[in-house]
Amino acid sequence: MPASLIGFWQGCRLEGPPFAHPADWPALKDAGGRHIDAEPKDFSAFVASDRFGDFADTRLHLSLLPIPYGGNLRTAEIVILLLNPGFSFTDYYAETRVPAFRNRLERTLAQDFGETEFPFLWLDPEYCWHSGFVWWERKLRDVTDRIPRAWFNGRYLDALRDLARRVAHVELVPYHSPSFRAHPPSWNVAPTDSLPIVRFNPKEGQRSLDMMRWGLIPYWAKDIKVGFANINAKAEGIEKKPAFGKAFERRRCLVPVDNFYEWKKTAAGKQPYALALVDRGIMALAGLWRTGARRPASGSAALRSSPPRRTNSAPKSTTACPWC
Repeated sequence: MPASLIGFWQGCRLEGPPFAHPADWPALKDAGGRHIDAEPKDFSAFVASDRFGDFADTRLHLSLLPIPYGGNLRTAEIVILLLNPGFSFTDYYAETRVPAFRNRLERTLAQDFGETEFPFLWLDPEYCWHSGFVWWERKLRDVTDRIPRAWFNGRYLDALRDLARRVAHVELVPYHSPSFRAHPPSWNVAPTDSLPIVRFNPKEGQRSLDMMRWGLIPYWAKDIKVGFANINAKAEGIEKKPAFGKAFERRRCLVPVDNFYEWKKTAAGKQPYALALVDRGIMALAGLWRTGARRPASGSAALRSSPPRRTNSAPKSTTACPWC
């Protein structure tokens, strides 16, 4: 996985904006390119443009280097999956006014760290003024606060250095944007709704982020309503189920979510509880997918090996991806 991902991004041209991998251009130009800003900009041009301060403009910033991953993928012990690298004004300033920072981004893309003490750039105190450091340091503070007390005699710098060698991240969409409004967030996705999945696309020979309809429709089904019966699948014995067997064998995927709901029966009726990670970050549910020439893309069916633990309140964390 690291070798193929790193090799793929060696094909990205870095001489000048707009920056995008050649294989991504067809998708980026979809819908007339209305989801991208491909006009070259440095910090001064960005500040002078209409985009500066327009917080409703969520187009991808292709004047900024893509960040498909961070940290040393070859040696990291912990790899965190995220949606995209986000965006702040400091991104333009850092990339176009601070050559050393730009060089670190390019070296990360090439996975060439040399003698760098902080392979995970976002934990390097040299760039503590950057929004990336602020975000990651806050996200990992519970961990970095405990490490120095346990192993480094209270030295926070040593804890950051140690964690920077152990952590890496991978972005599902490597281009900067504060949010994705092309497909607005939904707090209650229902069967037949479209939602993003990460799958291996055999036609392109690589992983891709695609929108699919929730409710898997087997190839032999004559009615699309069959999808309603196939919105979830139990992991036990799934390979023997006619509706899921082929998809389980050949077409597995990840469904990124920030929480999911389970219901508890109470005297007043059913009470929903949202199950999420402690840090409220993105997690992945295991899923299945298929497409067919006769029907639109049918969605994924989340897998679960056993029912989640029932509690009187939402648990602090849960594992819902037994096949990842």
